[in-house]
This record gives sequence, structure tokens and C-alpha cells, in this order.
Amino acid sequence: MKSLINTIIALLILTSCEKALIHPEYSNTAADNFECLWNNYDRNYGQFIIRNINWDSLYDAYRPQVDEISSEEELHTLFRNLLSNFHDDHVFLDPAGSKLPRIESGRSDTMIIQTDFLPETVSKYLDTEKQYSEHLWYGMLSGNIGYIRMDVFADSKSFISKAFDEVLKELENTKALVFDIRKLEGGDDRLAKYIAGRFTRESRLYMTTRKRNGPAHDDFETPLKWTVDREGSSQYIKPVVLLTGRFTASAGETFTWAMNENENVIQVGDTTLGAFSDIIVMELPNGWLHTVSVGDYRDAGGTNLEGTGIAPLYIARSSKSETLAGIDRGLEKALELLN
Repeated sequence: MKSLINTIIALLILTSCEKALIHPEYSNTAADNFECLWNNYDRNYGQFIIRNINWDSLYDAYRPQVDEISSEEELHTLFRNLLSNFHDDHVFLDPAGSKLPRIESGRSDTMIIQTDFLPETVSKYLDTEKQYSEHLWYGMLSGNIGYIRMDVFADSKSFISKAFDEVLKELENTKALVFDIRKLEGGDDRLAKYIAGRFTRESRLYMTTRKRNGPAHDDFETPLKWTVDREGSSQYIKPVVLLTGRFTASAGETFTWAMNENENVIQVGDTTLGAFSDIIVMELPNGWLHTVSVGDYRDAGGTNLEGTGIAPLYIARSSKSETLAGIDRGLEKALELLN
């Protein structure tokens, strides 16, 4: 998740605190920084109801502590304690300009290093391996099974369209395919939708999304329905194993929803992270940056899986020692099923 967080900051337009822009009474004090942070979430966060968070009661609990703050470190500690109530992997605070550590709200702080997947381990299973671009690899496994891996959905649609035209052309004579997204930490949901459409026979609803658009915690825009549709010049409709893991997050998870609606796809590996919503990046008067999950994302059946993740049909994951020893349980299970 760390690399994804850095990518998010680089890609998103930073939005300063709304009151700081409109009402000059916000200044760089502990009290005003707290008020700005609290109000940014109060007005924009989309999961108070889903996560059963009483934001007003948290204000009552933490606001009196602000009056006792006399240092940047103490303010950082207060914010860490406050944000820990979200348990949301899309909520973090980056104390830009200071040497203080980033504050993580979800499980990311215990998942700094991925231990169940290594590209070097995967390479031992591949008969051939090519890197198409910075974020796309493909090759051949034993038994005439193709392999595709992506780590982020960050390229343009035209680039991805051309890439999958060429990659799927090379793999068209395979009997089946493994699509590995165990390290896919996010990106563009629209690219996720397009790529899933290269593996479908028919149009299927896979997700509805809505975003906060008012001051009340239940103020949302009209839900947007997402369908996986046939995309591009060709579709690969032979059997596909989608390999997921705990580092499969955000757009990787909406992609998983879309792929799981395709009849030729089976999800294998580990449960995904459980961080679906789009976010915005906002800034406090002291320059610290923080992210706000603005959406309510649900699968085709109307279930919100924030904080839970998408469970595979078959659980298969390697321990750290197995991974370092060159053993990939997820890939072995995929090969077993496809053979």
C-alpha cells in the first residue's frame, strides 16, 4: 500500500481545506488544524453509516484534548488516535514537511512488505516471460497456459487497448490463462472495467457506486451502475484463473468484481484488502495532507465489502518461507485447476 499512497499523492490534485479557502479564520493552530481535519471528513467521508462511526461523539471525545497540545508531536498523536477509528485503508495522513511518520488508519501499517508473492518466484514457473510495459508482464506456463500480471491501472485507455490487442494475440492459442493481480494496489476503475471486458461474453452488472454530495452523512448522489461489457477487438473467453491477495486493493478490487461476473473466470488466492472507494486528498493549514474516502461502493448484489474484501473461491497462499524458497501456492493451485 505504501507505493500506492505515493502514487495517489502524485496523481491527484491536492484540494486545500474548504474553510481555509473561503473563511480566513482558519489559521495554523492546533485547534484550527483539528477543526479543519474533522470538518473535511464530516462533509466528505462516504462511509460513516457503513462503518457505524459516530463522528460527532468522536469530536466530543477528542476536541477537549486539543487545548492541552503544545507540540507538533502531540497533535500528530491526537490525529493518529482519531483516525484509527476509521479502520479504512484509504484513510491516511501524511505530515508533509515534518519528520513525523505517516498515519495509517487501516491495516496498511502491518502490511508494509508483501510476503506471499515475489516476481522472482513466479518466474521459476514460467516457460517464457516478457515485460510489455512498466506495469504489464505476460508469458507462458506449462500445459499451454498463458500468464498475465499487472501491478497498477495507470496507463491511458488507448495504450491498454493496444497492449491487450497484442498480448491476447500472442496468447490466443493457449488453452487457459492466469491473470495475476496479487500486487495490483489500485489505479483507474475505468481501465479495470475495460480490461475485464476483454474476458467477457456478455454484459453484466458488477458494481454500483455513489459519492457524498451534501452535508448530512447520508447525502449521496444517484448511484452509478457499472457493467462489464465486451471491449476491444477480441475477447479471451477460455478458462481464466484470477489470482488475488491481500495487496489487491482499490481498482484491483473493482476489477475483481468485474472479472467475477465473467462465467469463464475463477478467483483463487487470498481475500483482497477491502478498500474500494475513490478518495480525495486534502490539506490542513499546517500543510499536512490527508485522504478522504468519498464513496459507497457495492457489488452486483448490493453488498458493501469495505474493510472485508472479496474472498476467493479457492484459498491458496504461500508463507514467507515458502515464497523465499521459490514456492508459489497460489500459482500452483491455478495450474492444478486449469490442468
